[in-house]
Amino acid sequence: MRKLTLKGSAAVLIFFLVLMAVSAVFVPVYSRLTGALFSQAESAAKSFEQKFGISFSYKSFSPSIITGIRIKNIVLSDLEDGSSVIEIHKAVLRYSFFDLIRGKGLKAVKDLTVDGFIIELDRNGDNILFSRFAEYRKNRVQKS
Repeated sequence: MRKLTLKGSAAVLIFFLVLMAVSAVFVPVYSRLTGALFSQAESAAKSFEQKFGISFSYKSFSPSIITGIRIKNIVLSDLEDGSSVIEIHKAVLRYSFFDLIRGKGLKAVKDLTVDGFIIELDRNGDNILFSRFAEYRKNRVQKS
């Protein structure tokens, strides 16, 4: 078995010091950006609840700063009776990290993949829900 030379030991030590320094910088930045993504998701969910009267819940939210966001077991429910309107097994939103940093907004989004999409609507029972969407659409058209 060969012993590590002084030069080899120094290289290994420098490598681990650089690795620790990068980790010390990356971990706080990652947690801050992840927190911002969670905050944006919660804000969007609350806005959706206020506009349409539909609650938004999910089982797993996994943001990846570089590539995109993965959300599992999304359920949209009517706030009045609690009935499930839309269920999505998995949704993946991919975006360009550099376009996002440059402030390109929705142009940074590459694609949205939805797996396991179930809609349960009752035309007679969900008339209030349909009227909320129609009212929102009508208001958007009038503002344009």
